[in-house]
Amino acid sequence: MALFGLIRTKKDKERERLEQQSREVEENKKKSEEVGNRLYTVLRSAASQNKVYNIFPDGTVAQGMGPLVVGVIKNNGLNFSVIVSIKDKESIAVNCHLVQVDINMGSKGKEIHVFYAPNGPDRDYSAGSYNRVENDLAEYVRKYKLFG
Repeated sequence: MALFGLIRTKKDKERERLEQQSREVEENKKKSEEVGNRLYTVLRSAASQNKVYNIFPDGTVAQGMGPLVVGVIKNNGLNFSVIVSIKDKESIAVNCHLVQVDINMGSKGKEIHVFYAPNGPDRDYSAGSYNRVENDLAEYVRKYKLFG
């Protein structure tokens, strides 16, 4: 009988450990979504302020290049992703990705991953660097020029 009680205790401990991990994952997802929604709002505002993204160096406007758009993928694995793109006016698909930010508050020391499309660079930042990352990305989106 004592052995049966020991086995049952191990199963209970394992179940409790798994429940704790599950709670931590859900808490991290919630925090990631809060941070991601904040960044989405800031980048959407920056994108709306950019009036030069489709201007050639000679001052003419590129035809067919739609607005800068900011979107989210709420459940991108364990990440909450914010994506800034230029929409092609003549297709339903997004034409040109500028930057993708993946937020995962469970990745200690690498909570924010920034990828500048199409060829990089990509960088990881800690959650403590959020304000700097937010300011840098907002400035990048606000001043981005496709041609020039």
